[in-house]
Amino acid sequence: GLKTISNEMIVATDRSLHAVFRSGSSLRPYSARKTNSPVGCPAYRSMVVAQGSMFFWGGDGFYVYGNNTAINISDRKLGEIYRDMNESLTPYIVGDYYDGRLFWAVPFDDSDYLDRIVVYDLKTKGWDLFWRDFQVIDLQTIVSQTNGKKHLLYNQVAGENYSLQYFDYD
Repeated sequence: GLKTISNEMIVATDRSLHAVFRSGSSLRPYSARKTNSPVGCPAYRSMVVAQGSMFFWGGDGFYVYGNNTAINISDRKLGEIYRDMNESLTPYIVGDYYDGRLFWAVPFDDSDYLDRIVVYDLKTKGWDLFWRDFQVIDLQTIVSQTNGKKHLLYNQVAGENYSLQYFDYD
């Protein structure tokens, strides 16, 4: 996976994060280095850039990357959730950012889909969980033009078709 934060492009593998940056040399204009992150990102679509940092699923929890390292931001409440995740689907975790909150669709229990939404509030540093039987394949946060309410828009599997759905989160 690839994401840009500040003046670096972060290249994620399943086990590590690497930073690509301008070197200042005309002979070799870019350089790369392995970061000090203790984890990689096995779910590339979970990578979300917000407020100058990158947030992502690191295989054993959610992490924030900044200043050349990654720190686990998962708490005990969330730890109970990801211990019950369907591990075969965790590479498909998908995330989005809007209005100070990070949203991730995750697979729970023996689900065949990303069926739960976890939300991390950057201001309070707290987690919310939406227990609903989703079938998410993509996420996007939108604000309704008619009433100003915030909605999480998601692409859902419906049999052999896909449909756009939303739910209010504010």
